[in-house]
Amino acid sequence: MDRKIIGLLLGIGGVALWFMPLAYIDFGGFGGMFKGVQLYQAGHHIGGLAYLLLFASASCAITAWLQQQTLAAISAAVATGISVWFLLQAGSSAAWGLIGLNLVSIASLVLAFRMKNTLLMSEASQASH
Repeated sequence: MDRKIIGLLLGIGGVALWFMPLAYIDFGGFGGMFKGVQLYQAGHHIGGLAYLLLFASASCAITAWLQQQTLAAISAAVATGISVWFLLQAGSSAAWGLIGLNLVSIASLVLAFRMKNTLLMSEASQASH
């Protein structure tokens, strides 16, 4: 599969995972009144910096499709940094959406660096011919 398509799918996956549960809160206190109640937080519940994470994931998709390697690396690095920061803050309350978002953003970062290396090698081979 072409790296353009993989980058586009990873970016779309990051945007979709932003709407999934990122963290949960377990209510076990209050004298057992709320025992077993869990509330989940998605990206739109967190707000603020989470919107930058949504924008970074969307820009990963766009820059991968347009093959803008430098911008793809920057947006993937921003998405990875924010999602890892959220994961460190959530700790053991991290839900599956946040873990998946970390995996997707790290894969986007690796893909962005590989796209840059592939482009440099293809330019070098064209120059030698």
